[in-house]
Amino acid sequence: MEKNFFQNKKAKIFFLLWLLAIFFGLYLLNNHANSPSKSAIAPTLWPQETKLSLSKSSATVILFAHPKCPCTRATLGELAKFTTQTQNKAKVYVLFTKPKNSPDDWQQTDILEIAKNISGVEIKIDPGGEEANLFQTFTSGQTLVYNPQGKLLFSGGITSARGHSGDNLGLSAITSIINKNITPIEKTPVFGCTLCLPNSGNNAPSK
Repeated sequence: MEKNFFQNKKAKIFFLLWLLAIFFGLYLLNNHANSPSKSAIAPTLWPQETKLSLSKSSATVILFAHPKCPCTRATLGELAKFTTQTQNKAKVYVLFTKPKNSPDDWQQTDILEIAKNISGVEIKIDPGGEEANLFQTFTSGQTLVYNPQGKLLFSGGITSARGHSGDNLGLSAITSIINKNITPIEKTPVFGCTLCLPNSGNNAPSK
């Protein structure tokens, strides 16, 4: 039966097309997972207009997040490792953007709950992405680190791919900044969905 199937010309073509479709689909998935999103053009000095407070005694870390971006679960997992490894020696914000005029509970997702359970993290809601716009960030997972003098030390992501947990340059960099006062690398790619920014109308995450 199997021999007769492969002797049939149409069956051979169908089988080859099926294989090609599988390989092409795997290629697209892998390419998407490893394609960086838009990086921040973060101000090199702490913006005076922000409503966030800059720590005068330690570094300040801001992680911008979309509460409905599935990639952000991995990012928050890496942030939890960071707070454990640095023993809360940095001031850490997780800033969740949400569309203006959206329901009060729009941002209530399991991703927000994950962030709330990370030790030493202060959660902020950013209606309309006004703070994200001020810091010129565009992607969920974008992480910024400022020193007590308000100088930008690091801008990037803390995962190695979209939704991928594990050792990565971004996490190593921000951990070294806090524990060793060393900045081994200042920028890394960021992987995630587009934040809810002013005039974007972005109620659902787009990748």
